[in-house]
Amino acid sequence: AKLDLGGRVARDAPINFRLNASAARADSYRDVALQRSTSIAPAFDIQFDEGRRLTVLADFVQSRQRPDFGLPVTPVYREIPIHRYAQEPAFDSGRAQTGSVTIEYEQTLTPDWKFVVGISSARSDWFMGYTYPSVPDPDGAPFLATRLPSTEHVVTFDRDLELRLVGRVQALGATHDWLFGLSRTLSSSIGDKLIDYAYFSPLYLRAPVYGGTLSGAGPEGSFLNKAQTTAPYLQDLMALSPSVKLLVGARLDRVTQSSDLHQYFDVTSFDRQAERKISPRLGLVLQPRSDLTLYAVYTTSFLPSIGRSRTGTPFR
Repeated sequence: AKLDLGGRVARDAPINFRLNASAARADSYRDVALQRSTSIAPAFDIQFDEGRRLTVLADFVQSRQRPDFGLPVTPVYREIPIHRYAQEPAFDSGRAQTGSVTIEYEQTLTPDWKFVVGISSARSDWFMGYTYPSVPDPDGAPFLATRLPSTEHVVTFDRDLELRLVGRVQALGATHDWLFGLSRTLSSSIGDKLIDYAYFSPLYLRAPVYGGTLSGAGPEGSFLNKAQTTAPYLQDLMALSPSVKLLVGARLDRVTQSSDLHQYFDVTSFDRQAERKISPRLGLVLQPRSDLTLYAVYTTSFLPSIGRSRTGTPFR
């Protein structure tokens, strides 16, 4: 289900609004797999006068899912329902909440130039439970398995500052639409994992016993990842003729990140690294008629991988 509303707050008020909301539900033929999500995204646009404008955007998403990891491709498990394989469906469930707010202010400097500043903040809260089934017991019970339940909780924070200067100039016989920008992003994520390492209860797959209680749960590890990204960028859209425009741009990303990992048995490690990357942008705009525009662009983007792999090695 979706909802989309918009309009002016009041007839004489210079405030426009838009509200988007949605709710989704997905079911599976597997009896424990599910997915639920709800979202709401209000937006307000305030036009103070011809030269000043303020935009406020917000977004909140909540989701819950229980994924279907399937069964091992073996004759023993092929015909066994997943709820008997994993025993307790509640262990294989995930919940996530994400909220963000963006505020952008636009100031007209001259008829050809304007300045835009934007700030945004976001937080995501993610929780996932796992059940690790094992292979059948080697002592002769083909339908005997063990499980190893655990939970993982991760919280991520992102804060961003965006500065843009947009304007038009005449130079070298062409019209240039310039864009100068600077982006500054601070990101951090913290997480912990609890594992019931002492719970190796037997489970007969064709006759499971539900309602078992966990015992011996303890921390497996925790981590703290931080990243700082500073990226200046520029773009020039040159009007070579009334029907031909050339686009040239580039962005320089400088990322500094650190990863602090604490594993069970007091094994700790700390890594810090920095990287720079230039992302080019090249495009061509053709407008053979007033009602027809052809556009082609080549660009690359840089998205740093923050954190570690499952083996504990930092991403590069």
